[in-house]
Amino acid sequence: MSAWKERDFAQDYAENAINPEKNWYEHDVNYPNLLSMIPSNSQRVLDYGCGPGEFTAELAKQFPAVEGTDFSESMIEIAKRDYPNILFYTWENRPQGDEITPYDVIFSKLTVHFVENLGQLANDLSVLLKPAGLFVFSVPHPFSTIKKAGSYWPTAHYDTEIGSYDMTITMIHRSVQDYVEPFMQNGYELVEINEPQTPQELSEKYNELAEKRTTPRRLNLSFKLRVR
Repeated sequence: MSAWKERDFAQDYAENAINPEKNWYEHDVNYPNLLSMIPSNSQRVLDYGCGPGEFTAELAKQFPAVEGTDFSESMIEIAKRDYPNILFYTWENRPQGDEITPYDVIFSKLTVHFVENLGQLANDLSVLLKPAGLFVFSVPHPFSTIKKAGSYWPTAHYDTEIGSYDMTITMIHRSVQDYVEPFMQNGYELVEINEPQTPQELSEKYNELAEKRTTPRRLNLSFKLRVR
């Protein structure tokens, strides 16, 4: 994930991410679907992998206390600059021990497919969640990454170019089962699974490619932390 830490890349990514014309699918299709998976009475929400913070700011319009965390200092610097009223911090500087005020929901959009060890992630997040708290996240749908991975079932790493700086990043292809099992085995239960479909009017408005119209682009999952 080193590309995310580059300042120029982070700024270029931020400019594209906040543009609802360039990033229309995330703004108009995927984010609303994820938002529908979060209980409306949630109080404290953490955006895990917040990037430049544009969707953290959207969450802050819906919920009383929203914070953002990311592995990239460059992304956090941009988020703090653009959204000074929201608390942002790098993942390595996250609250520990008595500093933790548990969250009702941890939200993550397009970050989990970079994480090598989902079992470890499940454990790390469980410390930050309230009892029966939710982890709601979105990843590229496995159907959309089969060609790059070579097959559906085996977990596979693949490189893809992103941004305009000739940078590549490594993503992880997983089957639906391989996204679900690590959480089920580490204290969570599956609450909801969604595969958002683009409304026809948006597909036509933005000239969505035919292959993207006929296969799901995102896999959205909600897990509840089991009360111990």
